[in-house]
Amino acid sequence: MKSNEEIFNDIKKQLSSMELVRADLIPNIDLYMDQVTTFIDKHLFSPDREDGEHIITKTMINNYAKSELIPPPIKKKYSKDHIIMLILIHYLKNFLSIGEINALLGPIKDNYLSGRGDIDLEYIYNEIISEQKSQHTELMDVLDRKFEASTHAFADAPDDKSKLLQMFSFICSLSFDIYMQKYMLELLIDELDNQYNSPASPEKQTKKDKKDKKDRKE
Repeated sequence: MKSNEEIFNDIKKQLSSMELVRADLIPNIDLYMDQVTTFIDKHLFSPDREDGEHIITKTMINNYAKSELIPPPIKKKYSKDHIIMLILIHYLKNFLSIGEINALLGPIKDNYLSGRGDIDLEYIYNEIISEQKSQHTELMDVLDRKFEASTHAFADAPDDKSKLLQMFSFICSLSFDIYMQKYMLELLIDELDNQYNSPASPEKQTKKDKKDKKDRKE
């Protein structure tokens, strides 16, 4: 049976290989649906994926277009901007509802997609990747400190109980961080939605509010 430290170090190795797909790896030519799913399967990381499963399916892509998370394809083809949006959605949907993602990405899509602004989506994406790389080392340091702190918890517990309790302490510490950050995300997205997205009709807003509440509960 592995020790807590061995489990922690094994997971850290997996985390060290996780990074957003570089923009220069995304084709500059438009792709058909099958080519999009093949590219995403090759380049994106998904721990829950089973053999033979697509990380993002054709149905998901169609639903994203219907929900206006991404613009519809042009002559059944998807551009580099489409793929960047799909990559962002893939990561965001792990902790945000579809309504929240729409509120977050809506202003970006409306102002910078397909050369609509003075800067393009690829430039924004590259800035995000650069920031993510700088934060990766900081995150590893935080994880190290939290794990080290957990090894000193339950010092008086019997040896056969301390392993479970210390891992439980570590997981709770990480969970509290996630809770606080998710709460902040929800408030920031609500503020962004109020400032930058077009106001919906009362009927649409009521439906949106109900859907967001349902998504958050799930």
